[in-house]
Amino acid sequence: MPILSQPFRCMACGHEYEEPVDEERERERQCPRCRSNSVRRLKRVVPTQPKPEELPT
Repeated sequence: MPILSQPFRCMACGHEYEEPVDEERERERQCPRCRSNSVRRLKRVVPTQPKPEELPT
């Protein structure tokens, strides 16, 4: 299984960064800026195309 890069945000200092993630081996993360363990994975937002009926005429 390929290792993907995922976005993370530190809840202590607000630093956002990307880090490789191995889904099979989840581990505790540490912020590279402040070393806090209060790190959360961010959801990636995938842009979507509007449906033809949603476009303005």
